[in-house]
Amino acid sequence: MDPATSSDVPQVPAVPAPQGAQATAPEAEHEAKLFSFNCSQGAYNFGQVYFLADELGIRQLQFAEPELDIQYNDPDDQKRVKSINIIGYTASDQLINSEYDPKEKALTSLDKWRGIGDSSDSGKWIFRGGTFTLVHYEVDPTEDEEENPQTVVDFEAAP
Repeated sequence: MDPATSSDVPQVPAVPAPQGAQATAPEAEHEAKLFSFNCSQGAYNFGQVYFLADELGIRQLQFAEPELDIQYNDPDDQKRVKSINIIGYTASDQLINSEYDPKEKALTSLDKWRGIGDSSDSGKWIFRGGTFTLVHYEVDPTEDEEENPQTVVDFEAAP
């Protein structure tokens, strides 16, 4: 694993104290640093692991991802989807083709299932409460030479 250079290591801005702090006291803030390390590389995907350093120490981050049951109209031809259902959640210790946006305090990923990018999954995790929380996830399970992802998790949109 090659460590990221200092320019690649964004500093996460101060965040409010966790829930449970006294309501009458001003919210305490703490700072954290986010470190990324490249750990795998393929023809069109690269994997990164992330570590967070704060007053609690250094820890490797885990990222929630939905476990999907994808059914196709024809299992031998993955061009038309019959259904996509979330059947649970898993945690991954790395993100694929990921980027950090310091303005949004968010990590995003895009995992291409094929080189042309017509089938993939992507996610967005925002930093809150001292960790990164899944807020958006899309999947495009079709091999139809078109990019047409379907949203399966969306906690960004208003109810």
